[in-house]
Amino acid sequence: MVALTARAGADFAGIKALLNQGQDEGWWHYEVGCGTDEWWNA
Repeated sequence: MVALTARAGADFAGIKALLNQGQDEGWWHYEVGCGTDEWWNA
């Protein structure tokens, strides 16, 4: 298990794209435990 913390103002769209790509390619599965509005709206 790995936990990631992204600071406010981070490239959330880019982070989400990378996480989704890795999941789609079978490299990992991820879940968001606690997301801000900035995360959900990215």
